[in-house]
Amino acid sequence: MLKLGQKYRVLKIKKFDIIRAIESGTKKSALARENDLPLTTVCGIWNFRENLIGSAAATAKRCRLRGSAFSDVEEALVKWLKAARSKNLPISGPLLVGKALVVASPLNLDNFVCSNGWLARFKARHGITTWTVSVEVLVGGIHLPKYPWRQVEATTVQNCFKRAGFSVCAGDAHDASNTIDHTSDIVDEACKTLLAEVLERQGVTEGISFPDFRDADSDVQTSADMSDEAIVASVVEVSPHDSDEDDMESDNTGDPGPTVAEAAHCGSIMRVFAEKRRLAEKLAHSISLRPLSLLLK
Repeated sequence: MLKLGQKYRVLKIKKFDIIRAIESGTKKSALARENDLPLTTVCGIWNFRENLIGSAAATAKRCRLRGSAFSDVEEALVKWLKAARSKNLPISGPLLVGKALVVASPLNLDNFVCSNGWLARFKARHGITTWTVSVEVLVGGIHLPKYPWRQVEATTVQNCFKRAGFSVCAGDAHDASNTIDHTSDIVDEACKTLLAEVLERQGVTEGISFPDFRDADSDVQTSADMSDEAIVASVVEVSPHDSDEDDMESDNTGDPGPTVAEAAHCGSIMRVFAEKRRLAEKLAHSISLRPLSLLLK
């Protein structure tokens, strides 16, 4: 328990340690006493363990789990981002900002401001990182190993092979090349055999080359092409609560039924009828003879 005068104390222990300790069989009360924490804090960490584990898997560097005030915009933007990355399209910060404004426009969010702060928080919430790609650096990385590799002598390579347990002599070079050619022939023959077996099982009699068989699905689309309107429509869907309200409204649009005044008048007539026919005692258990206006108060 917190001591008198100690209003706030930073929780230094990791929440994952508490979750793992409880999963291993440690009692919550023992963890609370061991770490000088209130029992409600330990129970709260355990109750929200799924949210903590799921959020930490995507954004491990975040210290606070804060949601967004514009969750619809972020959900639509994440869908568009996944579709764009599946096509290996380059994404930049200004492009995300522009697409966020395009997505927010049909949602009628007048107070949405796509600032640099919002962009930084959006990337932190969804674990999005950006890297600067320089073409000159990539080209230099390709040509850079060329000069050092030419400086390596043949004896160095032979010593490396000897160190690894292989022994390559000059006279075995021709045999090695023949072995490589023979191995490639075996691989080609195995590929042709596999292709013939597949074609036979599928009942295809026309000749198909192995490159065509290998690259048959290279141009197959792996993700659906969704327009901005389709993405927004997938985010803004009618919730079950709204649909129930719509059903109730549609049910109430029919015959409204008798009014309260009409029902009260009918009740008075029933009471007079029961008194005249001396049926009040018999009907007392099944019908209330009090005025309906008193029952509705």
